[in-house]
Amino acid sequence: MNLEKKTKTWRMTINTNTEYKDLKNILHHPGIPLTFLSNPKVACSTIKNSLLNGCDGNVHSEIEQICTHPNDQHHTIFTVTRNPFSRALSCYKNKIGWGKEATGQIWSNFSKRFNLPLKYQPSFYEFLKKLADSDESHESFDIHYRPQFFCLHATHITPSYIGRLEHPQNLREFLGRFSIDLQTRNPRPTLI
Repeated sequence: MNLEKKTKTWRMTINTNTEYKDLKNILHHPGIPLTFLSNPKVACSTIKNSLLNGCDGNVHSEIEQICTHPNDQHHTIFTVTRNPFSRALSCYKNKIGWGKEATGQIWSNFSKRFNLPLKYQPSFYEFLKKLADSDESHESFDIHYRPQFFCLHATHITPSYIGRLEHPQNLREFLGRFSIDLQTRNPRPTLI
């Protein structure tokens, strides 16, 4: 993918209806003309770490302390996507099942939502089947396993740059135009 020499800026209208109440993943960096649409399980920790120019603490908390929602159109919106199967597998390996994460909040909520015992380990197939068979709006799913279309507010926001996790060099070049070095954070075995 060839990157354009000049980055476009886009006018963004954020729909604040109740179905779009989860806007915490829209991160406008006040010191850089960038807005990042964070997409969980798609190197978001690495990108947040890079926007912070390195962080020893929790990148998710730290970035929220400095970022705001954009209030003008003079910024570049970007995001990164991932093969949906790989993203689902990464979420499953990291978040689904008893004892998968320190807090267990995502698993706890998933088990309640889909009537599974808390101390249970569903198979990857069961996980996908629960999501596919749900009568609830997929938009209401936790952001870690919500379809990327909804995570990225695709009906309302058109990014200037959409990177692919599978092509990190393109992302590195894009961020380099803003003097941001892509700094890997917490490489996890769930990345495939």
